[in-house]
Amino acid sequence: MSEVRYLQNLFKFTRVLLTLITVTLSACGGGGGSESSSESRVSSHPGASTYAAYCSGCHGSQGQGLSASALNDITDSVDQLATTISETMPPADISACEGSCASDVADYILTAFTGTDSEDGDDDGQNTDDPSDLASFYSQIIEPEIVQTKCVLCHTNGGLAQDTNLILSAGDNNATHNLDVFSSFYSSDSSTHAQILSKARGGSAHGGGVQFTCDDNDFKNLESFLQMLGGAASPGDVICSGSLFEGVSLTSSRETLRRAAIIVAGRFPTDDEYTLAETDDSGLRTAIKNLMVGDNFHEFLIRGSNDNLLSKALAGDGDLKFADRHDVHYPELSNRSYAANIASQDGDEDADGEFISLLNGFRYAGAMAPLKLVAHIVENDRPYTDILTADYTMVNPDSNIIFRSGVNFDNPEDLTTFKPGKNQGQILENDDTVVVREDKALGPQILAHGGFIDYPHAGLLNDLALLNRYPSTDTNRNRGRARFAYYQYQNFDIEKSAARTTDPDDLADTNNPTLNNPACTVCHTVIDPVAGAFQNYDDSGHYRGTTGGLNSLPTSYTKAQDSPYQLGDLWFRDMLEPGFGSQGETITEKDNTLQILAQRMVANERFAQSAVSFWWPTIMTAPLEDAPEQITDSDYHPKLTTYEAQQETVAELALQFSTGFYGGSPYNVKDLLVSMMMSSWFRAESSGASLSSDRESSLASIGIGRLLTPEELALKTKALAGAAWGEIIDDSRIDPRYDNLKNTFNTTAVPQFHNIDNCLFLSGSSSIGGENKSYKFLRSKRF
Repeated sequence: MSEVRYLQNLFKFTRVLLTLITVTLSACGGGGGSESSSESRVSSHPGASTYAAYCSGCHGSQGQGLSASALNDITDSVDQLATTISETMPPADISACEGSCASDVADYILTAFTGTDSEDGDDDGQNTDDPSDLASFYSQIIEPEIVQTKCVLCHTNGGLAQDTNLILSAGDNNATHNLDVFSSFYSSDSSTHAQILSKARGGSAHGGGVQFTCDDNDFKNLESFLQMLGGAASPGDVICSGSLFEGVSLTSSRETLRRAAIIVAGRFPTDDEYTLAETDDSGLRTAIKNLMVGDNFHEFLIRGSNDNLLSKALAGDGDLKFADRHDVHYPELSNRSYAANIASQDGDEDADGEFISLLNGFRYAGAMAPLKLVAHIVENDRPYTDILTADYTMVNPDSNIIFRSGVNFDNPEDLTTFKPGKNQGQILENDDTVVVREDKALGPQILAHGGFIDYPHAGLLNDLALLNRYPSTDTNRNRGRARFAYYQYQNFDIEKSAARTTDPDDLADTNNPTLNNPACTVCHTVIDPVAGAFQNYDDSGHYRGTTGGLNSLPTSYTKAQDSPYQLGDLWFRDMLEPGFGSQGETITEKDNTLQILAQRMVANERFAQSAVSFWWPTIMTAPLEDAPEQITDSDYHPKLTTYEAQQETVAELALQFSTGFYGGSPYNVKDLLVSMMMSSWFRAESSGASLSSDRESSLASIGIGRLLTPEELALKTKALAGAAWGEIIDDSRIDPRYDNLKNTFNTTAVPQFHNIDNCLFLSGSSSIGGENKSYKFLRSKRF
């Protein structure tokens, strides 16, 4: 609620309370004589002596608040405050200070405690610069601190919010105009008051996300401003409620460690680990972090990474293929395929099978490489920024051959072993390359080439599997890759940042609308420069993969009759130049644009936030709550409360992550995971008091309500029973450890686990009490 209403209610409550206990007038003035103002200018004020006599004992000599509220953040006008004093103060005798007395005390409070001066020369006794006056309050507080620092970043002509009804003007001397815009917008609909406050907190499909929380002074000022606009009819505090976790108890250190161990280590803690955890919070943090070793923790990292990157879809024999056996950009691959085909024609029955084994091992390595890179960085306590800046990839014995990485492996037959290595196996198909394609059945043979390229590794950004997992087309022009990069590494979903236009004229525009039409540029000015940073990679992920090796531009652009293409171009001339950032910083480097993009992305504060968002579901099972959109929905307020609380936690964790938790190294993922499991989001257990329906809804799936994933359930079963449920080790597979969830888990009954598109579910039927029942579920609740 606004400061005005808060103060009025507090005064009324104080009056009733003091009347009930028959406190005399001196009770609110006692002790005031021992305090004095340090500034002569205010000590001589006509209201100073009255304040000292009747008010300072409760409100403090400096308005700091003692037994009553503080007064140094009041935003009332002199008249408003004088009326409140005249009607409610002092509590024991409200007639003791009325008229000029109340005005003098009100003026003294504003002058002494808020820094607002009332000039003697004012004809009407009002301070024309008093921020409590609507226009002054807006121009002094709302315009500079909220509108010009936040709102105009999107709510302007040409901005992300240009299609909304709130279009403001950026720059100085626009306060009067912007106030008129706000006033008109406010009066346009009866729900606007709540909508503005909701959007400021990130709700109601606000493309700008969270701008303020309920505890922010800017939010309180915005609420006061809206109440001034609405006057007596304004709805007051319709958005904010108490803390989400107020009155919620947390699990014990012992239980917290037990749950953490099942999740990250697939086992139960030892007695020594329990003892360490029960010493204090520091001991619990240490005990949890000490769990983060071994094969099960490695698999935890692989699962968490794949749930976001989805690269394992390329590992099998499905529709998503990685690496063509005839790929002339990789001579070790295409020439070995050619040799195997020749040998097969000559009667060697094993030749093609041996090559297929190599190809499958290479495909498996490619699919696993991005996941193994993340795991390598986390397990070795490398800074998480390496996921984008690493100048290497991860190779197994087979990809080591194709990439010519030169890495030594103790057991070349173990394809599940990965080590850091460089891609040194690609060539450009330029004039120096001699490719023979005599027989289609044999495939191409590379007789000569101009040398292997120095592949400009940029971590996950140009990982071959991810470039294939998120390909491009002639018309998409790397925008899908840019969207993925923003989403995964900047915690930003471009598709939710602005509403799509439905204007028929905009939809019919054929004059390069993504560059020229404001209805399109609202998003394309953000995404297209990052798409340009992928300029060196063709639709299949090759570095400058066109015939000739000059670029990766499609022939539909370079060969078109009216194409603006010129020899030497790397990017489309009818799109924005490669770059990154809200200020439109271009990337001028030609050969390694993604490396520059990686440096700029990790330097942005959104990178740390994206890490929290990336790993949140691995600990909490459910992803972060999306901002609710319809304020009229019955569950809107509890969802908004959860969303805002989560976003506040994300911001806090991201800041600590980027600077280091408890004096530790910056960007350490293990420390981030520990802090997540130390939080109320993981440890919330119960509430001793009855909960409102909204709070009950908000807390329903938080804390111990977390569900086990199928993999975690299998590991917990093994930890309890000593054996996995129907465990099968299939040595015919590249990695038999992954077979547990891909093959049938059998008991003596009918139920079976199935794997469809990498989604695990249990289905079957049983006869209970003579009745046949069918069932299906995805997860098992933690117990």
